[in-house]
This record gives sequence, C-alpha cells and structure tokens, in this order.
Amino acid sequence: MLRRVRTTRKAWARPVPRTVLAASRRVARSRIFLISPATAHGARGRALTAPDARTPSALRLHSPDGMPLGAVFRYLSGLYFNGKLAYATTFARPPARLRGAGIQIITMTDGLRVPETPTRANDLRRFAAAEQGSDAGRTALERSARELAGALGSRCDVILLGSLATGKYTDVLLPVFGRRLLFPREMLGRGQLDRGALLFRCVREERELEYAPVAELSSGLGGGPLAGARP
Repeated sequence: MLRRVRTTRKAWARPVPRTVLAASRRVARSRIFLISPATAHGARGRALTAPDARTPSALRLHSPDGMPLGAVFRYLSGLYFNGKLAYATTFARPPARLRGAGIQIITMTDGLRVPETPTRANDLRRFAAAEQGSDAGRTALERSARELAGALGSRCDVILLGSLATGKYTDVLLPVFGRRLLFPREMLGRGQLDRGALLFRCVREERELEYAPVAELSSGLGGGPLAGARP
C-alpha cells in the first residue's frame, strides 16, 4: 500500500534563489560587440596601399573584390585588435534578427561595419586620412549606431571594446545606447598590449569578463561623468 506524503509546497513551486534568477537573466540577454579600429595611417597601412605593393594581402586589397575589413585590421594591428576580434567572435550572442551581425567594427568614415565588409585600397586610404575623426565620420557613426539600436530590441547589451579615455567613441555611442553600452571592468587601466593578452587569455579559458555601464566608469578614468552620460 502506497503511503501518501504530505507536502506544504510542490517542488516545482519552490522559490528560485535570487542568484540563480540573476544568472538566468544574464544568459537570456543577447550581446553584440562594437570594436574600435586598428590604426590605418601607420607603416603597415602605407605599405599595404602602395601602388607597387606585391604581398598577398596587398594584392588582395587592390583586387576588385577587396579584402574583408576584419582581415585588413588584423593585418594592420598587433595583439590588441586581434584579441578584440577573437574575444567578440567567441562571446557575441546577437538577437535572431541580427544573426551574423554580432560584431560591428567602428570606422572613422563609414560608421559601423561588420568584419566581412569588402574593403579596398581606396577605403583604407580614406580611413587613414580621417584617423583623428571628422564631422562627417561622426555623423556616419551616429546614423549607423541609431539604425543598430533600433534593430536590437530591449534585451540586448552592447559591449564596447575600445578606448574610453577620449570622447571619440563615447560622445556618439553613449547618447544612442544609454545604459546598454557596457565595457569590461578588467580592461580599465591597462595598456593595449595588456588588454590584447587579457582578451586572448579569456578566449583560451572560455571565461567572459564582467561588464559595467560605460556611464558609471568615469571614476576609473579619474574624471567626472563621461561626455554624453545621462544622470
């Protein structure tokens, strides 16, 4: 004869610990990355765009099909950009409507572009000429950022992998994305080589960094509120 066990609460009705709920919410959120560009006006950039360049990468860049933007910047950069791209590739979780667009590279002339964007020698020359920024480049970045923000939905974070030291990116991006614009805490106070090494180490260890709203990180920069931050 079976014994009836009296319970005051069904097992499935037990309250879930807050820590578990918080973790599940983090997992449920989508995540895209905005990556700052590699330097285009340096020696590697000049060698790559030279009319008489004959390296495999240069020939590809000068061809009608061009070279993917991500591959161009990987060639131009050292550890830092390569680490950013590897980290973003590993941890991006874009919403279904943006599948394939979970990584956006910031350009100084054309706004946000996915790493697969065909890039040619003339494009790289334009990037190099606008390295310090321009009104036209700022307008293009703001326009593409607003288009992206409109497509993200309400449950998608935007991780910036780029400098917070100046307002070159945050002045444009923070008013558009607000508190959804996040930055890895552990990257604060590190140089570019150290940041690149950290990002590669995270990829190897399959460990994602902790993020914080860009608007709240001004204390880590030794100043007041970031430009564009709202109270």
